Amino acid sequence: MISKKTVSILAALLVAAVIAVPAPAAQARASKPVLQGTYLETIHVPSENRTTVALITYTSDGTIITSGISRQGVRLAAHGTWDKVGNRRFAVTTWLLSSNLPETPECTFIVREVRSTITLNDAADSYTGTAQVRVFNCQGNLVGQFDDVAIEGRRLDVQPINE
Repeated sequence: MISKKTVSILAALLVAAVIAVPAPAAQARASKPVLQGTYLETIHVPSENRTTVALITYTSDGTIITSGISRQGVRLAAHGTWDKVGNRRFAVTTWLLSSNLPETPECTFIVREVRSTITLNDAADSYTGTAQVRVFNCQGNLVGQFDDVAIEGRRLDVQPINE
């Protein structure tokens, strides 16, 4: 016959084991693809026959930091936010400050707002999507727009040194 003390010890060990082992749902969440990370993004603007690249980092708190180079060779930085909107689908909005356009000499800067929807592939190592770019002068007036932007991102992984 098993004593009450032995039963209590076994029950305590069982509770500790259940707490220590993740539930199947937690294991499933851990194995699902996540957007967080840094990507090399290629941006295609067919209406301008232009392609450019940027580095974009999606953080776990839903913010974005982007850096790239303009057509004129000027380094650019953008900030933004992202949110999951479906299975492997994400809505992304970034804002970029850059120097003024020649047709708006009264302004010292312009703001580019980029709205995009991206879909992460099953392996969570790349994405594709579409974007719309709206360009505002320093007074908040819309001065340009591109609705035909295609984007592709490739996750950048740790590259250990050869030892």
